[in-house]
This record gives sequence, structure tokens and C-alpha cells, in this order.
Amino acid sequence: MTVRRVTDWITRRPERLTDTERKCLTELCERSPALATTTTYARRLALMVRERRSEHLALDVWIADVRLDGQREL
Repeated sequence: MTVRRVTDWITRRPERLTDTERKCLTELCERSPALATTTTYARRLALMVRERRSEHLALDVWIADVRLDGQREL
């Protein structure tokens, strides 16, 4: 399993993952709380972009959550 593959699973819409991909990502997230957190934040951001939410509050809340959680990489 490569970083590129896991990144694809995280950034792809969850409903488009195969059962095997979903299971692998779930197992990785169970072993790595940091990966689980990153997955959650990445999916929240992707949803905002897909829905083209123009409200600044949603992005501001996302940024505040990331900062409070110490996710400097995001």
C-alpha cells in the first residue's frame, strides 16, 4: 500500500470506495489516530468545496477546528 493510494482513498468520496478500500482505510485509521483526524478534516473540506459553500463561516470554523486540534500540516 502506498501513500498515494491512501491519499486517494481519503480524498475520494466515501461512497465511491470499494468495500476493500473502505476496510483498509478504516483499519489504517484505527491504528493511527492522526490519520483518522486528517481523514475527517480532509473530507469536511472536500464537502465544502464540492457543495461550493460560499459562506466564510464554514471555512472559518474548519480552520479553527484544525488549529485547535493541532493539525499544523493541514
